Amino acid sequence: MLPKLEKLSADHNSLCGISLCLGLCLNTIDASYNEITELLVVSQSIGHPAPYSTLELLDVSYAKLSSISPEVLSSLPSLRQLNLSHNNIKSLPSTIGDLECLERLSCTDDGLERLPGGIRRLKRLEEFDVHENNLTELPGELWVCASLVKLNATSKLIEKWCPSISSPTE
Repeated sequence: MLPKLEKLSADHNSLCGISLCLGLCLNTIDASYNEITELLVVSQSIGHPAPYSTLELLDVSYAKLSSISPEVLSSLPSLRQLNLSHNNIKSLPSTIGDLECLERLSCTDDGLERLPGGIRRLKRLEEFDVHENNLTELPGELWVCASLVKLNATSKLIEKWCPSISSPTE
């Protein structure tokens, strides 16, 4: 462990995985443009991941992730910015809503097919980028995110903007 490490820039490499337990002071990890297929957390005890409470920014865009485990999200209580763009993540776990400090979430061009109901718990979310995915609707839970000031949902597939609001053709 690197006890004083605050920022890790490991972008544009050939990493296949990354552990989020690199230091107690770590607040930024940029591991974009890698071959990452898995994010790892170290457990304090069996089945209970250690919280990496200082991590505020995690960028794993342009990797090869196909999923994000609920345990990884649960171990990041102070995360403010999460960039998962340009992966192959079909769905986000509902525990995304456990990220109470999250302000910016980018999931561009991931192949997302749906957004979880847990997204409604992101009270501090200000920017949400989900353009170029396979979403056919934006769920009503998204409209509960009162801090949201920027939403990019550009796509040719969205048929329903909000399930709770009827469109004129219905």
